[in-house]
Amino acid sequence: MSKLPEILIMGRQNVGKSTLFNQMIRKRHAIVNDMPGLTRDYIDHPVLIDQYYYKLIDTGGLINETDRIARSIRQYILKLMQEADLILFVVDKAGLLPMDLEISQMIRKAGKKTILVVNKVDNALEADRQELLSEFFNLGFQAVVPVSAEHRNNFDMLYDRIGEMVTRKITELPEEDTFKIAVIGKPNVGKSSLINRLANEERVIVTEIPGTTRDSIDVEIAFHKQKFIFIDTAGIRKKTKIDSNIEYYSVNRAMKSIKRSQITIMLISADTLMTESDKKILHFIVNEEKPCLLAVNKWDLVEKQENMATPLKRKILGQFPHLSFYPLLFTSAKTGHNINKIFPLIKEILENYKRRISTAAFNEFVQNILNRCSPPQAGGHVKIYYGTQATIAPPRFIFFTNKPEKIRDNYKSFLINKIRETFNFTGCPLILKFRKK
Repeated sequence: MSKLPEILIMGRQNVGKSTLFNQMIRKRHAIVNDMPGLTRDYIDHPVLIDQYYYKLIDTGGLINETDRIARSIRQYILKLMQEADLILFVVDKAGLLPMDLEISQMIRKAGKKTILVVNKVDNALEADRQELLSEFFNLGFQAVVPVSAEHRNNFDMLYDRIGEMVTRKITELPEEDTFKIAVIGKPNVGKSSLINRLANEERVIVTEIPGTTRDSIDVEIAFHKQKFIFIDTAGIRKKTKIDSNIEYYSVNRAMKSIKRSQITIMLISADTLMTESDKKILHFIVNEEKPCLLAVNKWDLVEKQENMATPLKRKILGQFPHLSFYPLLFTSAKTGHNINKIFPLIKEILENYKRRISTAAFNEFVQNILNRCSPPQAGGHVKIYYGTQATIAPPRFIFFTNKPEKIRDNYKSFLINKIRETFNFTGCPLILKFRKK
């Protein structure tokens, strides 16, 4: 199926690009706030306009500053411009600034089809005032559309212009053939660096400033002809440190990323190991019944000693013992140490997550276990008759018994461990249910 035509939203900071993006896709996907500079990476989402599908891309605001973040934003926007089918150049009705003029020159140099979107035109009377728009026509773009992104005013005209200027028409979304992987952890633990290392390019902006990633960013990476979408999430902090609504939305977005992913990569910093914040994140992952890969990142910062990984692994699992079924990998996104092991582990975890055990094989396992260790007898004779796997992703098993309420937690843990030993569900949560027969 054909690749979706790409529509790139660009402009200087605080002209309403993310508001326009959210209103067009009809979801609150990009973080919107009055503070300039919230969107630093780009995010994309399919959008349906007049029965045709497009990929809509929201970008960080261009600024004149020369720091690393500003340079990175400019670099990836230039790359996106080359690939785009159409540019929505967003300006503020209050008037043009020098940065607007610089951006218009960049667009003309790229030779791309462009719609100049004059935002914050809040009513129809303003939209009809030619004197309001005359300044913007002087930029030389033939298509000039006044809109109010916040109130969805004049979107019909905008959509008509898009339909006229994008000649490739796609009526169906490409089939979903990718796996979503959320990369989670504290601020500055190396989430963006890890994804960039896996992608072999600086796809996500990386700095030493905690909190650079405020949106959740989807990054598509192919490995052995299989596509994966890595979700680079904002760092999750303790609630006491969430001192603004920006932090609140970022944390909320990270939690949603865990929910919509098939697998979570949980990054722990090698120099601090497991913190209370990490434990809370892991509790959330377990409660969401998500497969997980634990990665102790920044391994390059730790002074190496022979067999050092083994005692550190014991220390981590000692703090969180029931996570022993999650693979634990010591990595360095900076040097590339053990990064080549991540994709094979992801594939193994996915296979385990979708593994189905036949009823015959599972009941043979159940009988062998019962012959060696029957349930503790408390409050009468407790019997388990048989079991079956009810679902995959996550694997869920049902045991039929005469007294389900009498099955103790320690015996449930014993059964889970034995299922793992026998059928290899490494990296995956297992759910056990007991029903009365």
